[in-house]
Formats: sequence, C-alpha cells, structure tokens
Amino acid sequence: MPLLFIPYGIGIKVEVLFQFRSRLQHVLKLTFLFHASNTMDLKEQNTVLHYRQATKADLPFIVEVYNSIIQSRQVTADLEPITVESRIGWLEEHNEKNRPLWVVSTAEEHVGWVSLQDFYSRPAYDGTVEISIYIHQDHRRLGYGKDILLHTLGACPSMGIRALTAFIFAANTSSIQLFTQCGFKQWGLLPGIAILNRKPMDLIILGIKL
Repeated sequence: MPLLFIPYGIGIKVEVLFQFRSRLQHVLKLTFLFHASNTMDLKEQNTVLHYRQATKADLPFIVEVYNSIIQSRQVTADLEPITVESRIGWLEEHNEKNRPLWVVSTAEEHVGWVSLQDFYSRPAYDGTVEISIYIHQDHRRLGYGKDILLHTLGACPSMGIRALTAFIFAANTSSIQLFTQCGFKQWGLLPGIAILNRKPMDLIILGIKL
C-alpha cells in the first residue's frame, strides 16, 4: 500500500481537528446522558403545556407553589410564607401585552407558573425583563422548566422584549444549569448579598440577548 505523505504543518492541523471533533462528540454524549438520566422527554409523555394569563382566581395556586420552595433557602429571599392578599398588587403589575404572568397547565392540571417583570422601572430598560419560573413540587424534574423557559424565549420578540435576566442564588445549581443550557450567560455577581441559614449567599445575574 502506498504511503500517504502529509506535510508537517497540515498534519498538525488535521490532528487538532480530529481532537476537537472527538472532544465535541464526548461533550455531546455527556449532555445526552445527563438529560436522559435527570429528565423525562415531554414528547415521550405526549404532554402539551398550555399557557394563559393568570387571574386573581389563580393566586392560591401561585402562592402555594411559591411557599413550597421557601424552606429550601436556595431559591427566594423570602424567609416566611407569603399570603394571597400580599400578592394582589404584584399580580396587577403584570399584563398580557409585554409583562405576562402565565399559569402553565397540562390538559389535566396546573404544573407551575412563569412571570416576566420589569428589570428596572425606568423607560430605557423597557425592553429588558426579569424572568421567574416556579414548578409545583409534584411536577419537578420532569422537563417542564426547560419547556417553559424555551416557550418564553420564543414569545419575547413579539412582546418587544430584547433581553431576559434571571437572578439566581449560587446554591441553586439546578436552575443555573437549566438557564445556561438554554443560552444564558453570567452577566453579574453580587457576592454575599443575602443571608440564608445564617450564611452569606451570592446572587448570580444571568442574561440573554434576543
């Protein structure tokens, strides 16, 4: 068999390309295995999620879901359960046009909710919003969070939203991982800004431009 001669410099480039391809395949395989072991594919469940603007009648569900995560000391800065009455004003700050508060449901039941709020209440920031996603404890780790986040990202341009931000405590690694997998980057870090369980907690600001 004739020998194939590859000039030295080209040989190095070819080797680098093969190494890169091998590394990329390895990363993609690990990503696939992570999703397979930690979530269920919504398509395999034949589950379709429905989104509608929340009303006052939805506040008991919204508050129940929110209160269920307070004791974890990883998701919210609230330390005590909130009441339905305390969230009426917050509900009224939302609107269908560009600051929605969606209740997310399957055909049978509610699974969670998602809120888009002002990042900062000055006109120059109108195109930038803060997103919050909360999933009912009976429906976590089933892939709903990713579906909700991707749905929201797809809906933002039609609402005139140019950037999404998320404020996540450093201890909430699962949420950080979800958002980074969907394209968010770290835009800021507020070290030790909160005290949870008597310990300082960093707040990470994630963001994505649309």
